[in-house]
Amino acid sequence: MKENLKIVSIKAFIESGSFGGVSLGTSTENVMQLLGTPDEDCHYGKESGGLVYGWYEFFYNRKTGVVNGIQNDHLLFWDKPTNRSAVKQHAEGFLFQNETFRIDPWLLKAGNNLKYKDIVGYLTKKGMEFTEVTDSITGYLICFPSGVKMDFHHPDYDWTDTASLGYADKQELFLNGIRLFEPV
Repeated sequence: MKENLKIVSIKAFIESGSFGGVSLGTSTENVMQLLGTPDEDCHYGKESGGLVYGWYEFFYNRKTGVVNGIQNDHLLFWDKPTNRSAVKQHAEGFLFQNETFRIDPWLLKAGNNLKYKDIVGYLTKKGMEFTEVTDSITGYLICFPSGVKMDFHHPDYDWTDTASLGYADKQELFLNGIRLFEPV
């Protein structure tokens, strides 16, 4: 690996909506120039594709080749912290590095789930601008002026049943994903 890798900061992404120079509307060719060769180029159907770097996904329209979503939804640690292989696997979910860039994880730590209340407290203490939103489909969100959203879940709930989140204490939910998508 190169010594002088580009550093892609999760905090900078949240504040700016730019992931190492990649924003909504960036062409897939520019994504690869900025971030290197992806691990995968997935086709999710007729018009949807995704360039994948570890668990960082850059969704794009296959007709236009333009990015319309950026996310990592593998931030929740589902195992016991004493399970070393699980902690390593959790780290691999967000501590990506290739020959072009590496992630500065900001608040993320392997084997450690971040609670909603702790993130709100940290953001407030640091004077970062955000809003709290309850969405009937995606549950509780922390939204930033950049358009980036944090979503939350709990390992005791079925992740496909977002309605169950309405019964959960949002303060005790854990960070699951960081996402930026074009408004629908």
